[in-house]
Amino acid sequence: MVTIRKSHPKDAKKASKLMFDAMDWLGNLFQFNSLKSTRLIEKLYLKPNTRFSHEHTHVVEIDGEVAGILTTAAGSKLDRFNLSAALNSVSFLGFKTIKNVLKHAGPLLKTKEALADEYYITTLSVDSKFRGKGIGTKLLDLAEQLAIDNGYLKCSLTVDASNEKARRLYNQLGYVEQHQYKLMHYTFVRMVKPL
Repeated sequence: MVTIRKSHPKDAKKASKLMFDAMDWLGNLFQFNSLKSTRLIEKLYLKPNTRFSHEHTHVVEIDGEVAGILTTAAGSKLDRFNLSAALNSVSFLGFKTIKNVLKHAGPLLKTKEALADEYYITTLSVDSKFRGKGIGTKLLDLAEQLAIDNGYLKCSLTVDASNEKARRLYNQLGYVEQHQYKLMHYTFVRMVKPL
């Protein structure tokens, strides 16, 4: 049985793994291994007002197992959520790594992922064993409904330019590529769908 529900703090371990799967570049960017990156995301998932927070996350369960996640935010709040995530990261990482974090987080914090009039999909991730079953499409449908429910006429997302399968899906569902941008040696595509 497929169920979509609001995420809870008890989902932290699975949700943080799925978030890392969708954003493994983040660990590479900060020069963290996957375990440390997943632990950081888990801490941020439990904090309010970060882009990773369970407050902004929905999960898809199949027969009681978390199969996918969707995290969204109003475009007008995204910069604040990103800053909160960066500040909360400092307490987890300690001051020894702060110089490295600041060096790499600066460009990340300056990147305009979403405009104020857009509802932004910060993370969409489906567990590999559940892919190809329409879960990603269900989560996109949910994001678009949340956008409408919150008074937005556009839904946006950012995808790794090398993820052709995801880009194809987003295009098929009406998302239009706006532009590409680089962050370190990664290229991302910003996409928007009018609702």
